[in-house]
Amino acid sequence: MVKLLVLKGRGTNVLYLAAIIHENQITPINYPFFIDKDKNTHFFKPIKNEQDSVLITRKTGFTVPRKRNKMNWLKSLNTGFFEGSNNSNFKNSTKLHEISNLLSTQINKIDIDIKRKFKYIRFNANGKESFLAKLTFYDKDNIKLEGKVIKENTISYIWENGAYDENPLSFSGGKDFTFGLKLNTPKSIGFIEFQARNDDNHINIGENYELFYWDKTWNSLGMKIAKDTLLSYNNVPKNSLLWLRNLTKGKEEHVFTVDKDGNQKWLGFDNY
Repeated sequence: MVKLLVLKGRGTNVLYLAAIIHENQITPINYPFFIDKDKNTHFFKPIKNEQDSVLITRKTGFTVPRKRNKMNWLKSLNTGFFEGSNNSNFKNSTKLHEISNLLSTQINKIDIDIKRKFKYIRFNANGKESFLAKLTFYDKDNIKLEGKVIKENTISYIWENGAYDENPLSFSGGKDFTFGLKLNTPKSIGFIEFQARNDDNHINIGENYELFYWDKTWNSLGMKIAKDTLLSYNNVPKNSLLWLRNLTKGKEEHVFTVDKDGNQKWLGFDNY
């Protein structure tokens, strides 16, 4: 028995694939096509004799039009700052760095060019509700600083010390919260690593990935172990529908394309 489905009232911002279903087997009869918000239709037929060099930053989009609150995970950290003091109440503290223009879910490294030593170091949310997935301080010799975790105004249901563990999906935060360390002895700060609350769908160094393009079936463009927070592929047929898999962990994935400037474009997602 062959099933023929007739599409009526096609929705916009949707990817379609025409296919024949016969005895539970699905056979594509054309290339995937996308109808954008302006009702323009675009078919993704790969041009195999024309190839692009592509830099990939994520395996799925970050936000969708109907649910954009995840952007606040990044934006809410702006104007928050790191500070050091030799008083437990942070009286006469020294501002080490203020966050601005944060648009990445990756780990951020901030070099600190201040020689003064501090016994107390922390992040200050500066009156906002915000969340950190990672907060690590290092001394001038690149050694991770350890001490007693100090915090104020963290929401009780958040992981106890989420920002100070190695789990990118755990986090600490709240309204006007502070989070940091009381060191055993005062230290000069060499650099700080921090990360916003995130979905862990960006490219992680050391993890194994595989990129595919669609040509009536998924065709592999090769596996790569990430050596940076970007993956580079030089053999991507133009006008391809693409799919990136993380073979190390995780199940959240989504198809995407690459625009004329080499940027990933997520079908059905916001694109930042």
